[in-house]
Amino acid sequence: MSKTTNTPPQNGVIQNHNEHTMKKELTIIIPFLNEGVEVERTVQSILEHTKECVDIILINDGSDDGIDYAAISTKYNTKYLYNKERQGVAKCRDIGVEASETEYFLLLDAHMRFYSNNWYSILLSNLEKESNTLFCCQSKNLYSRPLKTI
Repeated sequence: MSKTTNTPPQNGVIQNHNEHTMKKELTIIIPFLNEGVEVERTVQSILEHTKECVDIILINDGSDDGIDYAAISTKYNTKYLYNKERQGVAKCRDIGVEASETEYFLLLDAHMRFYSNNWYSILLSNLEKESNTLFCCQSKNLYSRPLKTI
C-alpha cells in the first residue's frame, strides 16, 4: 500500500535506527505484544529472503514477558517503538505507518515468515503498476504433529 504521510509517531520512542546509503522503497511494520522469539524469527526471515534494502519497524505494544525486544532491534538494525501503555494492533499499525519513511509499507504479524526469495521484486513490481494494492498471504503447512499444524 502507498503511504502519504511522513509525520513522526505521537506515541512511543524510536530507540534504534541507522541510516543506510541505499534508497529504501519498502517499510515492513511489525506490531506485537508478548510474542517472544517469534519477533526475531520474523525479522530473520525477512532479511534471509531479500537482498533488497527494506526498513523494518518493530512496535512493542507494552509487552511484559521479559524479552529484551530492544536488543533484538539493535541486533538487526531495525527501528524500535515501545508503547508504555497498550494501544492495540490497529493503533500500532497507524503509528508504524506514520513513522515509515518509504513510499510503500507492508503490515506483518510477528509470527509471519517469508519462504520465497523473490517476494520483494513481485511486491514492488505490482506496487509500481498500482500503488493502492492490497496483498494477502497464504499459509504454508511446514509439518504437522498431533493437535498442531506448523
